[in-house]
Amino acid sequence: MSILFSRESEADTFKIRHQHVSFPAKEQGADESYPLKEMEERNRLLEIMVNEKTKELEKLLQQTMVLAITDKLTGLYNRLEIDKRLDEAIAGFKRYAAAFSVLIVDVDNFKRINDVYGHQKGDWCLQKTAEILKERMRKTDVLGRWGGEEFIVICPSTHLAESVLLGESIRKAIEEESFDIEGNYTVSIGISSVQKDDEANCIIKRADENLYLAKSKGRNRVEPSFPL
Repeated sequence: MSILFSRESEADTFKIRHQHVSFPAKEQGADESYPLKEMEERNRLLEIMVNEKTKELEKLLQQTMVLAITDKLTGLYNRLEIDKRLDEAIAGFKRYAAAFSVLIVDVDNFKRINDVYGHQKGDWCLQKTAEILKERMRKTDVLGRWGGEEFIVICPSTHLAESVLLGESIRKAIEEESFDIEGNYTVSIGISSVQKDDEANCIIKRADENLYLAKSKGRNRVEPSFPL
């Protein structure tokens, strides 16, 4: 920066007669004035780059959040997210008396599929089962992989009779689908509706007990537990 002062006579005060600002960059010549228009353009391009990078980071964050709650094999919610949703449903019941039901769906004789056809075929069967389940869910239902060959459905605002109808729809759809294996591919389903003073483990325990009851009665069955 350079500033030139001058005065008309010794009695006058100094006044600025000329000032010059040079941009301190290699691209600028020694005598070039401060390139305001060029800087505005650079700032505009920089703002565009920052916005694009921000969108990329937001997208990556969203993908990371989805992966954190998703079962890798089936694309359904994982156990961690299901536990969270179940706790929320219990809280809703305690505060607003919002009824809900839980279905635990287990593939019958799944070990035989892995033993005879291999784990790759077993994984494919689980993926196909997940797709059939998704096709029968309402928008409000929460579907997840509970573990191994077990799936779980949380049905908000659903009483026992309605959840039994859903369970039968699932059981029948899977029984009628071809899985390209010898013998039938079926599921057993245990169902429980929330009851007074229930915690998450209580409703899961009842649904699980009903699942084993369905297994003991010959599999390919839906077993609900009726409120006491």
